[in-house]
Amino acid sequence: MAASNATPGYGAVLKRGATTIAEVVSITGPGVSRDTIEKTHLTSDGMAREFIPGLIDGGDVTVELNFLPDDTTQALIFSDMISTTVTSVEQAYTIQLTDATPQTIAMNLIPTAWEPSAPFDDKLSLSVTFKVSGAVAIG
Repeated sequence: MAASNATPGYGAVLKRGATTIAEVVSITGPGVSRDTIEKTHLTSDGMAREFIPGLIDGGDVTVELNFLPDDTTQALIFSDMISTTVTSVEQAYTIQLTDATPQTIAMNLIPTAWEPSAPFDDKLSLSVTFKVSGAVAIG
């Protein structure tokens, strides 16, 4: 049996511009998908529907963090969340992975949900959901 080349998630970081966001616990996404556009016509072969590729949607990115209320890097996300200036809301983010290179996933993100949690028997945590705006680049 061949040995696995799996890479651990430990060590991956989320960056807003050049700033590393503190104490990220997990990152999910982006969930890239593509629309399809139907091109079927009355004489399509085999009476089968036909499609062409449509627009790509970068989906969402969800980040779980150890919530640090006084941390300036986490405060940047909330600042983007409540900004009323369009150019301030959408920011360039990068997920830096842990492979040998390391690979990055770069995209513009808009925060759409910011939800802290303070359970009586656990740590402060923060869940943030972002919407991808534009293309996702892996490199």
